Amino acid sequence: MGWRSVWRAQRAALLSAILVGYVPAFLVLCMLVVARLRFGIPVENLTRDPAAVAGAPFYIGVVSNFGMVLWGASAAACFLGYMLLRGDAGKRDLRLFFLVSGMITCALLLDDLLQFHEEIYPKYVAIPQRFTYGAYTIGLLAYVARFRAAISRTPYLLALLAAVFLGLSAVADQLPFELPAHYLFEDGFKLLGIVGWLTYLARSVLEQAAGRVRSEWVAKV
Repeated sequence: MGWRSVWRAQRAALLSAILVGYVPAFLVLCMLVVARLRFGIPVENLTRDPAAVAGAPFYIGVVSNFGMVLWGASAAACFLGYMLLRGDAGKRDLRLFFLVSGMITCALLLDDLLQFHEEIYPKYVAIPQRFTYGAYTIGLLAYVARFRAAISRTPYLLALLAAVFLGLSAVADQLPFELPAHYLFEDGFKLLGIVGWLTYLARSVLEQAAGRVRSEWVAKV
């Protein structure tokens, strides 16, 4: 196969990768230059591992980092479910549910990664944590109310269990005193909640994938 044939066959995939992947990454690199020139922030402080920048042991923040990996996997499962149901008119609401769930998961990932509710909102925007948690709670209730029909078609008890663990983590975070082994409870509950969220979404997507395979097999038979 000549290079022209290869170009015609892979052109769409290549252009899509450039627009969706490489352009945003290039913009991020441009922002590093702006941060260096405008605010004097060393580039290595933004590109290297936090533990390496701080000269801390390699295991610093390992559970938090693992949680962010799980957030990313959860978002990926959502977007996979969204793409999987493309063209299925009977599951349009479920498809939208996966899309919105992925967007919410990305927002939670960014909050966890950049510490919006712990550092940025309280210190730089003067928004107390309790208001942030209140906004998150209202958003969650609106999300559940909007997609209650779609959620009923999924193993939602897994989502409920995840919500309980994440709620316990939020409660521990807002206590006016510290519990014995406080961070084991606060961050441990958060990790269990993220695991539960990933399990729920992955199971929901797998059920849809299995159903689609069965439908296609029946149609061929």
